[in-house]
This record gives sequence, structure tokens and C-alpha cells, in this order.
Amino acid sequence: NVIDDAVLYLRIYILGAPCFMVYNFGASILRSKGDTKRPLYILLIAGVINTVLNFVLVIGFHMSVAGVGIATDIANLFCASVIVWLLSRESDPFRLRPRHITIYKSELKRILQIGLPAGLQGMVFSLSNIFVQSAINGFGSAAVAGSSVAMRAGVPAPCPCRRLGHWRYPTGSAIK
Repeated sequence: NVIDDAVLYLRIYILGAPCFMVYNFGASILRSKGDTKRPLYILLIAGVINTVLNFVLVIGFHMSVAGVGIATDIANLFCASVIVWLLSRESDPFRLRPRHITIYKSELKRILQIGLPAGLQGMVFSLSNIFVQSAINGFGSAAVAGSSVAMRAGVPAPCPCRRLGHWRYPTGSAIK
């Protein structure tokens, strides 16, 4: 029963992935010029939209997992729309002009030289997580739920320690 819901959610979520990518690209542009507040505000509003739509679609319309996926996609569409709107009103060189978007081969080559190895590394990590999750799924939905709760509680725990490490050693290098 869990795998069918997971597949449905993933299919719906992937439909909204371009919106998520547009937001991330645009937010990075704004952050690069020192504007960290507007991307944060967009995410806060999107979080509220997502939460409200989750209640409406899941509880009100009984859409279950599909409702959660649709709510997420709508929130991501909101983020992408607002970020594109903001960037289209920025001053140069940050202004988005869709007619002037082009691909420069030399820049694309540099991006791919860095991005492909990083992507492969992320893929290997994700595949290992799939194997672990598959093993957990074999124990049933109660084990999946317990694992999910444990991961949500356990993953953020090392974050403050990592932050302190980066603060102490800004280059991320080891003590010599």
C-alpha cells in the first residue's frame, strides 16, 4: 500500500520540479546581490499556501497523497512565479529578460565539468539511500513510519555541530 502512494506522490511532485528549479535559480540570483529577505519571504508564504492546501485537499477533498503532491506543486508554482516577476523588475545586470536568454557553450562546458561529477556523487548517495529504504519497507508500513520519524528527528541534530565546524575553520580544512 505504501509503494503505490509513494509512486503517485513522486509522479505529481516531479511535475512541479521545473517550478522548484526556477525558484532556486532565481533566489540564488537575488541572494548573490545580497537580497536574502525576499527569497525567505517567498518561502514563508509558500509554506503557508502549502499547509492550507494540504488541509483543504487532504481533509476537505479527501485526496490523500495526491492532495499533498498537488499542494506542494502549487506552492512551488507560486515561488517560481513570484521570483520571475521580481527578477523581471530588477535593475541590470540582475534583470531577467526572457528574450535575451541564451546558452554560451564555454560556460556550459565549465558548468558540466563541475556539475556532472557532483551529480554522480549525489546519485550514488541517493541510490544507497534507496537500498536502505527498500530494506526498511520490507518490514511493513509501521517500520516505514517509525523510520521516517527517526530520520526527521535525527538528521537535523548534527547541523549545529557542522555549522560550528565551518565557523571555526571557514575553509573547511583540517587542523594542520
